Amino acid sequence: MIRALYLANVSCVSGGCKRAYEISKRIKSYGVEYIPVTILTEAIEKPHSTDLNERYVVINRLHLRGFSIPLIHNLINYIIRLASREGVEAIISAHELPTYILTAYLASRTLKLLWSAVVQLPPKYSRSILGRVFYTTLFKTTLVMAVSYAVAEELWFIDGRLKNHTYVLKTPVGVDPKIYEVPQAEEEFDAIFYARLVREKGLFDIPLIWRKVVRRMPGARLAIAGPGDVYTLEMFKYLVKKLELEKNISYLGFLPREVLYSTLKASKVMIYPSHLDAFPMVVLEALAAGVPVVAYNIPAIKWNYRTRAVVKVNVGDKEAMANKALELLKNDELRSTLSIEAKRFASKFTWDNATAEEAYVVKKLARSNLTQLTA
Repeated sequence: MIRALYLANVSCVSGGCKRAYEISKRIKSYGVEYIPVTILTEAIEKPHSTDLNERYVVINRLHLRGFSIPLIHNLINYIIRLASREGVEAIISAHELPTYILTAYLASRTLKLLWSAVVQLPPKYSRSILGRVFYTTLFKTTLVMAVSYAVAEELWFIDGRLKNHTYVLKTPVGVDPKIYEVPQAEEEFDAIFYARLVREKGLFDIPLIWRKVVRRMPGARLAIAGPGDVYTLEMFKYLVKKLELEKNISYLGFLPREVLYSTLKASKVMIYPSHLDAFPMVVLEALAAGVPVVAYNIPAIKWNYRTRAVVKVNVGDKEAMANKALELLKNDELRSTLSIEAKRFASKFTWDNATAEEAYVVKKLARSNLTQLTA
């Protein structure tokens, strides 16, 4: 059994946290034991405990995406003491945040342990000179796990030699089994969008797209769900009102998973005009529910969703997205065919498969000489 500290927030609502939780819960069955360590940035933050018995580190005023030498020094020393006490063989960052990565790297160097990182989004500052030096120096000492080729390409852009230090996960995530269990909601929608409600997810593209749909299908209804800050939500609602779409777009708020999945099943199509992603879980969930998706053809969609059930349009082409959504809404036979294909595609993505693959990489790292990581 290989024991490792897993620097991972396993209790927040993001897809990355969800992944860290699901992997941590299962990986012991595959010969690797993770001890999750959540780094909190303020003493006033309330930890949301899970059933994983995770450890918490509170570092006041530490900005996870930036650097403060004294504070990071304290964090690294804590991780070193915890790793020594737990008798681990490795320290792994479950996120691509610079603070997590640097902490895993320096603590492992001090203790002469293995280290690695799961890169779920393109690394921050990777295209700056300092960022390139930072990631190249660290990643050349290990085998990092990229959740998709879209992320891996960003790493290889930093330095082509990192191809020999990158393992692209074939099954990086799994479908929540609850999707298959919950019944369809009674209230039906023509389309749905849910995610973190932020600009980069295409939130402000949505009213413009849906206005084009409504012009040809006046009664079309779109459900919006997900968490967002007050300012962003107010701006979104203002745009919906300005475009006179209040009867056509319903904001449902942040829904419990079961309610969200029921609403998803009661929708005919998902529109997903995201501009930035690594491996969008919401698209996979829609496919598992048998709901075809219309999405911008960003690298995360292009590389990860090679199925007809995800209809791709050029990034920013709102007219094309509206047209494809209308085509699916008006063609029941086509939508039914794509629904079957969607479920078939999603069926291979299970958390057991994702966990087994991550355990394989950790054991591969443990067996490998660092000069022959990809042998």
